[in-house]
Amino acid sequence: MAKRKSKSGVNKTAAVKSEFAKNPEARPKEVVAALAEQGVVVTTGYVSTIKSAMKRGDDGAAAPVAGFRKRKAVAGKTVSSTGISLVDLQAARDLASKLGGIEQAKMVLEELKNLR
Repeated sequence: MAKRKSKSGVNKTAAVKSEFAKNPEARPKEVVAALAEQGVVVTTGYVSTIKSAMKRGDDGAAAPVAGFRKRKAVAGKTVSSTGISLVDLQAARDLASKLGGIEQAKMVLEELKNLR
């Protein structure tokens, strides 16, 4: 479907991008005010959408958020609230594999518990 021109004949997306080109640190409210002075009516939500699309780039991937990084698991470090480390989980996986599955490992551990 072909794109329709706005009533004013102005490409609002291009106008928003132009304002961000002039001032990349501008907030959506500032851009809305600047465009209103030029007679272009847009909402802060629309400006925010264009800004996030510009950050994403052409690949469509989400823009990285400042301050958030994926955590890497480190051997010996606790990875859950139960205090189980990555090394412990790997050992449990190996034991379950050696015994023929998780259910078999549970049965063996239950028998071990009964021996104590």
